[in-house]
Parts: sequence; C-alpha cells; structure tokens
Amino acid sequence: MTGNICIWGTSLEKVADEAQVLSVMSACRRQFPHADIVLFMRDGHLIQSQAPDVVVFPTARLFRVLRALIGARLFVIVGGPFYEDRKQAAVCGLLIGLARAVGTPVMAYGTTLFPLTTRWGRSLYRFLFNRMAAVAMREPVCLDLLTALKVQVKPVLFADPRFGLQPASPERTREILDAEGIDPDRPYIVVTTRLMNEQLPDWVKRGSDFEPQRPAMVNKALGKTLAFLARRYQLVMIPMHPSPAEDQATASALRPYFEEPEKLRVLSRRYTAPEVMGLIGEAEAVIAGRLGSAVFAVAMGTPVTAVAYESRIIDFFNRAECGECAMDWREIDEASLLARVKEMLDHAESYRRNLPLRAARFTAEAEENRKWLTALAGT
Repeated sequence: MTGNICIWGTSLEKVADEAQVLSVMSACRRQFPHADIVLFMRDGHLIQSQAPDVVVFPTARLFRVLRALIGARLFVIVGGPFYEDRKQAAVCGLLIGLARAVGTPVMAYGTTLFPLTTRWGRSLYRFLFNRMAAVAMREPVCLDLLTALKVQVKPVLFADPRFGLQPASPERTREILDAEGIDPDRPYIVVTTRLMNEQLPDWVKRGSDFEPQRPAMVNKALGKTLAFLARRYQLVMIPMHPSPAEDQATASALRPYFEEPEKLRVLSRRYTAPEVMGLIGEAEAVIAGRLGSAVFAVAMGTPVTAVAYESRIIDFFNRAECGECAMDWREIDEASLLARVKEMLDHAESYRRNLPLRAARFTAEAEENRKWLTALAGT
C-alpha cells in the first residue's frame, strides 16, 4: 500500500472511543479523498459496518503494519493511548519507531493525556512525543502535562475531533426508541455513568484524592436525583462502558433509590456513536458520567449536567464557557446534585439556544484543525 493514511490509538471498546476514530477518519478522508485509510485496531467490524472501504487489522499483524507504514503519507495517533501500562507503552513505542524508520510523519491528533506518575513512563513518553512531527491535544490540562514533561515539540490545542461527527437521523433515533420499548413521543432524559465502586481505575483515583466512601455517596446522590426525575421523565441509560455488565451493575446500584426501579431503563445493546448522538440530541437533558457523552450533549445542544470524576471533564466545560454544567464528584451530595439538575431543567431553553453556539465554535475549530494533516503529509 502506498499513499495511505495509517491510524492507531484508542481501542474501540467504548462508544466514545469509536467516535474519536470515526471523526479522525472523516477528517483524513476529507483532506485526502483518494487515500486509503488503514486502521491498526482490534474489533474492526465496529468501524467497517459504518465505513466498509476502510482497511482494518490489529497491531499484532506486524508485517502488515510495516507494509502499510512504508510509503504512507501520515501516521495519525488518536484518543489517549499514552498511559503507564508496559505492554501498551511498548506497542506505542514500536509503532512510532517503525513509522520513523520508514520516513512516515507521526502526528498525535486531538489526543488526550493522563498524568504520568512513574519515572519510566515520563521518560518514555517524553522520548516518544519528541519523535512526532506534531502533537495536538484536545484539553488545556494536557498542554500543562506536556509542559511539565518538558516535551520539546511545541504542543497545540485542538477542538475535540468528535465535534466533526454527524448524528444518526431523527427517523433512526425513533426506530431505536420504539425497538427498546421507550415512547418517542414522551420526554426522556439520557443517563450515562461510570461504574462507581472501589474498583475505579487507578488513574481516576490518583487524580481525585480518592476516598473509599466517595463512590457510594455519589451513587446515592445520583440514585435519588434520578428517582426524582422518574416522576416526570422516562430515564434511558445508554451503555458506554467497555462491558454491558458494567452498565447493568451501575443500574443495580442506582435502582434501590427508586420507588419503581423499572423506570431506569438500560438499552439492550451498544449502539453506534452516531446513533448515541441522535438519542442524546432528541433527549430533554443528559446526566453525563462520561466525558464522551458530555461532548455529545454539547455537540447536540442538549442541556447537560456532568458528574466530573476527573479534571478533563471540568476542563472541557470551562472551555465551552459553561463550567456550571460540571460538578466535581468529590463535592457532590444529594442536595447539590438535585439543585443543579433542577436549575438545568429550569434553564433548558437557554441551554438549547447557547450550547449550539459553543458547538458551532468547536466545529469550526475542528474544520481548521484538519489543515494540519495536509501540512504534515506534504513534509
């Protein structure tokens, strides 16, 4: 293969990750309409069902990876693959090394970065970032992390690439609601969560001064707030965890606070990123426990309250000039969360007017960001 664009980075385990890949693919296709798009990823069927002409194979097929990189115009890294797992770091280093060896420029495109806490992690990723032609992050806090890392390549701030993604049609959204037994003619609120228990990922604990009792307190506040909303709205929990079992476990932790537990409905399966955007776009509001669903809510102009378990969520809403939409999970209690959700609903029309303006700005930035691809592929 020659003249192709190679993409690697986030896994496809979560809907939000799928959205990142789809949006960067779209940006590459618009800049290079005649180039082949090659993804180094597992679970390629999740992408090929939406883009049949894309070539997908896992990084374990090293000879095919090398063949794709030879003569490629660009190697684009997406998502947040820069974390302190030795196997992950080895794959990251190998792919960047191969691209460099065959003369293919490497770009981190609208990626994210978690705090690096080990000496080997800081040293390795500093080395790898310095081997890239360009480093573009999607949250300001990530620029601070790279500055602290003393990366020599000057990083730039991009809009979240997912602002370039288009939702499914209203007709498709209605089909999904009908199939799931949810009345599309009655108002509903979308719920997305992170499974809150002591098995939270270490990177979440490190970044939030974790207290063992905090997950139970957040679940109680969230459960009681949702129980209040269930008196008036249909509640639709959209699976966004890597495993459906995690969403079911979250629902089980929240339902004891309901008078009628069955009113918290969990969708029966994972839907595509555009379909999830469509569902969020038709909702009255979103209670977001995931950064990806928060991005979708702003993109679709849907009122949102986010339970922010990490600084990137707060960073995103501050950048969108609606910092009140994010609540630090360390400070949430029953009264504060319910008050914030009531305020959101009371001002829903204002959010529906103003959030699209924020989204339009991010979308314009994402369009402008695409020019970096052309500039680098020509070097």
